[in-house]
Amino acid sequence: MNKFGTIGPYDCDGNQVEMDWKWLDEFDEAEIVEMRFDGVKVEINNVAEWIVDSLFQEVPYDELMVA
Repeated sequence: MNKFGTIGPYDCDGNQVEMDWKWLDEFDEAEIVEMRFDGVKVEINNVAEWIVDSLFQEVPYDELMVA
């Protein structure tokens, strides 16, 4: 089981948004590694919270927590 992945690209107000994440076993949660809008890396702190929350829903938590 890979402990990292990419979510997207999704269309968000005309931008293609992607998020790279990695799984942290010690916390049983995912962490954002990088986000890109139209292929350009953006600072995570500059991304609207609803976009981050929407993308995080796609992380396969059930699979990762039992792997």
